[in-house]
Amino acid sequence: MFQRMKHLANLCLLLFFLCVCNYHITYSGGNNQEREADALLKWKESFDNHSKLLLSSWIGNNPCGWEGITCDHESKSINQVNLTNIGLKVQGDEIEEEERK
Repeated sequence: MFQRMKHLANLCLLLFFLCVCNYHITYSGGNNQEREADALLKWKESFDNHSKLLLSSWIGNNPCGWEGITCDHESKSINQVNLTNIGLKVQGDEIEEEERK
């Protein structure tokens, strides 16, 4: 239960970050896809090695074809991140699970 809440909190934080980036990019004239891809790749680094393998499609600077990512067809900007039931774990989750036993 705690793990799911932790992952939900991470997803909410990511979505907030993407919204802030999208607002900033929209008004500063940057490349949305590259910046969104960069943000997601940085977030991916917080996962354990197994989870990183689950997101092996997350390469390059076009996140619209990545696992769990949906983009708006007109703007080419991310409009949904759905990573539920994939089995992602943040680095350190294994330690917390062992401590609870």
